[in-house]
Amino acid sequence: MTEHENIWALGLYIGATSFGIFVALYLYNFGLLGIKVSILASTKERINSEFVLHVIFGVMLLAARQVRLLGFDFAPYIAALIAGGYMAYLLYKFPTDEYLTIKRIMTKAAFDRVIHAPNR
Repeated sequence: MTEHENIWALGLYIGATSFGIFVALYLYNFGLLGIKVSILASTKERINSEFVLHVIFGVMLLAARQVRLLGFDFAPYIAALIAGGYMAYLLYKFPTDEYLTIKRIMTKAAFDRVIHAPNR
């Protein structure tokens, strides 16, 4: 055991509680707006992408802890910055939490504009 585990555990408890409260408020807010938010992955591709993300963040967490135990005291902070940057990138790149591209289907209105467009 390291000498700082109790402080890290307190931070973990506070962070997990805050995360739970904010997720509950997020779901409640969208529920009031009439928007159904999907919490769990429903497609196979999304399940695979969620699994890969869990593995990436898990390896990052374990590596930071092991490097910290080897004597490099700033490893958890650097890993947290990397994880935060990666999460910010994912939220910027995929703001709707959909990791796959959606196939666009041509609607009747768009089809009419193509067919009935004036000849050039």
